[in-house]
Amino acid sequence: MLSLVIPALLAGILFSGSHVFVGLRLLDRGAMFAALAITQFAALGTAIAVLTGHDLQSIVTEGCSLAFGLIAGAVLPTIRRHRETASAIAYATAAAGTLLVLSFAPQELEHIKTMFAGNIAAVSLHTLLRIGIVYVAAAIVLARSSSETLLYLMTSVIASLSVAIAGVLLVFSYLIVPSVAAMLFSRSNGKRLAVGWTMGALVTALGVLLSFRIDLPTGATIVCTFGLTLLIMAGVRAMTRRRNAV
Repeated sequence: MLSLVIPALLAGILFSGSHVFVGLRLLDRGAMFAALAITQFAALGTAIAVLTGHDLQSIVTEGCSLAFGLIAGAVLPTIRRHRETASAIAYATAAAGTLLVLSFAPQELEHIKTMFAGNIAAVSLHTLLRIGIVYVAAAIVLARSSSETLLYLMTSVIASLSVAIAGVLLVFSYLIVPSVAAMLFSRSNGKRLAVGWTMGALVTALGVLLSFRIDLPTGATIVCTFGLTLLIMAGVRAMTRRRNAV
């Protein structure tokens, strides 16, 4: 059991550290659907690689995922009006394309589940080390720039390398949910990062433990745990504001 729990926990902590950093910037720009569209395009690239016989954690699969993610990340910033509407349409189109591609693959249903919910417990430590180095490099580049185009491209890099491991829903959750929670409790970027990272790490640990205790899919369990935790935090924040107003 530990051989599955430890990689999942390490992956979740790594995703929290990198994705919250990017997610806060995306929320500042109101780019939630853009993040989802980029992640889904990366999943489409992953699906194509899987269909052609490549392993989920292979370099070829990561390259294909990255190529499709970068296409979305390069095109979306050029849309000046109704960008979120265009992003929602792009997401729906890429999701449908992913389903069509995987309909030709053996074990179709299993592949579809992996694309959307991931298999975070199956990640290797070597893969985590490799993508961790890329995450750090992307964060350094992003920290030194305020370019919107660069933000989308770095989002593409991070989401593309995560999606084959964690799936679309979990990657999007790591990008957005801890960032939303952080914004509920602080206006300082430093404090927001601290809240987001803490939430991401704790929710990952709770979700992984619940999934193994109850024998549930790990990725889907973490996503649901994120949602419930955010709901509780929003309730606590609302009650705190009411007390302060009295």
